[in-house]
Amino acid sequence: MKLFVGKNCIPCKMTKKWLIDHEIEVDQVVAEDNVLEAQTAGVKALPSLVLDNGTVIQGYDNIKAHFSGEVSE
Repeated sequence: MKLFVGKNCIPCKMTKKWLIDHEIEVDQVVAEDNVLEAQTAGVKALPSLVLDNGTVIQGYDNIKAHFSGEVSE
């Protein structure tokens, strides 16, 4: 999985922290530094999580919801 983030994106930082706190490993990609990769992956908003099957999940709340069955708050 890849987490596409922005350099100064507060929701991106929150998402990264939430994933770390829940021991969910992802590769982080800074969208500004990897524009072509982000476009190719279908990223249209930040933060975006691209699953191994190519599904794109956009937004902090949606990313958390995706893992809701795997972690307990």
